[in-house]
Amino acid sequence: MGDAVPYYTIEMSRVMADQDEPLAGLRWRVPARVFVRGGTPQEQAVRLPLPGAKYYTLRYLLAALLADGVSLVRNPARSDDTVVLVRALRALGANVSEAQSDSDWALRITGTGGRLSQPPDNTLAVGNAGAVLRLLLGIGALLSAITFTTDHPDSLGRRPNVDLLAALAQLGIATDAAGPDGLLPITLRGGPPAGGGHQRPGDRAGRRTPARCAGGGVLGARATAGLTAATGAAGGSCRWSVPRSSRAHHRGREGE
Repeated sequence: MGDAVPYYTIEMSRVMADQDEPLAGLRWRVPARVFVRGGTPQEQAVRLPLPGAKYYTLRYLLAALLADGVSLVRNPARSDDTVVLVRALRALGANVSEAQSDSDWALRITGTGGRLSQPPDNTLAVGNAGAVLRLLLGIGALLSAITFTTDHPDSLGRRPNVDLLAALAQLGIATDAAGPDGLLPITLRGGPPAGGGHQRPGDRAGRRTPARCAGGGVLGARATAGLTAATGAAGGSCRWSVPRSSRAHHRGREGE
């Protein structure tokens, strides 16, 4: 028994966290607890399907929001961040429903073509989803006014966003946040930006770059975002060149 490899089975609890209701009308729920119990060796190979990646899921859903027509995101991450973003997509004018694709769970999104709707009361609640907030700040700049809120003041409410807000200010967006660190609640006014460029320091993880780039693809003028590392070396950039004639509808998207 000294060389024996332990085997385990994982059982997902049916007891769900209270904050996961109503889960944007989705059938699945995020478990509040996971139980791990001892098991027995399997004689045959076992297929273990991997869950969808959270960050890929968020970016695919945002691309579907801005796209024309219908997009299908297969095997999206079943996470609180997905729930928060699905609610936001619906508030911004997209139609989101569940679907099956080759036996995989999927989300079907009818996009807005870049013509976003103002959410109810011009407000989006982002829960405790920091990645969703960072991405939606770039998208929210396309609207004339929007406020982001959280019901987790001691968690997401303490995360600074001043660097992102400074980048948006360079594009002509008026920002209002709690304190000098750019804490939630955050209000953006004056969108959509006319285009232009900005250059800001970036963190090593590059988390802020997608937020700056997210809305640029539907701007009606050239938008350039540059990222520099702490040493001053180029760390990355994103660019779009969009015909000015499309500006009125915020529809044209041409990646460079």
